[in-house]
Amino acid sequence: MNDMEEELLFRVVFIVTYGLFFVVRVYFRIYKFYKDRKESTRIEARDEPKEYGKLPKIGIAVIILGYLISAIVYVLIPEHIVWAQFPFPALVRWAGCAVSIMTIPLLAWIHITLGKHFSPDLVMKDNHMIVTSGPYSRVRHPMYTVLITFSIGVSIISANLLLIAFSALLVMLFPFLARQEEQMLLDGLGEEYGQYMERTGRFFPRLRHKEK
Repeated sequence: MNDMEEELLFRVVFIVTYGLFFVVRVYFRIYKFYKDRKESTRIEARDEPKEYGKLPKIGIAVIILGYLISAIVYVLIPEHIVWAQFPFPALVRWAGCAVSIMTIPLLAWIHITLGKHFSPDLVMKDNHMIVTSGPYSRVRHPMYTVLITFSIGVSIISANLLLIAFSALLVMLFPFLARQEEQMLLDGLGEEYGQYMERTGRFFPRLRHKEK
């Protein structure tokens, strides 16, 4: 297999991997989520929700847009960013593929665990409860963990430094978003959430609980 054929293969792998992740994301985030909301008691957001965090929305939008544009260009017109290609060994790129694919069933597990409690918005709701089953029994933000891991994995598949750079910027956003969410839940749920934080890790399970 020559270099051009190998690059085409990895671009196809990138598309398939991203496509599978996208299908799962769309199914649970849109169709299943809204179907569940129609069939169950609607959980309303509290009046006048408090805003958390001051990271400019335009900054987040620029990073996300840059990432998406880089991915689209890599797939459709890669010759325009060939200058950013890095000669990763094929084994490294296949490892990125394996890591990315492993996140897909984890994403489904997280959405199934959350069920009707999933929300794309950072807002407290009436009768807000902490989900502590499934992956949430050990980790507070497994969704962010999956998104971080997938972003890194597919950028490695691409072996494109531009996509890797935007992935790195995306990854840097998640600790900020996690702190926002944790502060909101501490304000809203108090000691209950504080105790949950003590026995769980932010993105990965704790090796042991904190000593009291």
